[in-house]
Amino acid sequence: MRKILLVLIFFSALTFQSKAEDFTALASPTPAPHTEFSDALGQPVTFEAFKGNALLVNFWATWCPPCLKEMPSLNKMSKDFEKDGVKVIAISFDREGIKKVAPFYRNYGLNNLKIYMDEKNRFLRDMQIGSLPSTYLIDRSGNIVASLKGTRNWDDPTIRKEILMRLLTQQQSQQ
Repeated sequence: MRKILLVLIFFSALTFQSKAEDFTALASPTPAPHTEFSDALGQPVTFEAFKGNALLVNFWATWCPPCLKEMPSLNKMSKDFEKDGVKVIAISFDREGIKKVAPFYRNYGLNNLKIYMDEKNRFLRDMQIGSLPSTYLIDRSGNIVASLKGTRNWDDPTIRKEILMRLLTQQQSQQ
């Protein structure tokens, strides 16, 4: 009986968290940092390049098992959210950069997410990221409005509704 209980605890710890209330809203929107990261070609990019778009930014790494678990649902959400004007940006912290990330994208069939990397881990400092995966919602004005720590099932309708509500509510309050 004890072994069964331990197995159940182990597998329940591996399941996705999908509670919308896990989002931490910022008391007031905070401008996203101007930290540079790179695209698949090694070209520098900042969040400024996406201004005018609502963003879900996910920080992850190929060496992070919880990150790997959520990437397929994040990939699907990226395609689904296009029609709502929300871009999903997944930024890898792999120091090996494209050599590590590109094969991972191919192996997992991540064809809806563009490759972005922060090989120098600048965001760890600039956004005070303490754990992976970490996800941030950035409104169309370039302000961080909410954050989320840990793995999620991005296919969950409750979490998707919460993301859109937070981003669209923020947009309407700024008009």
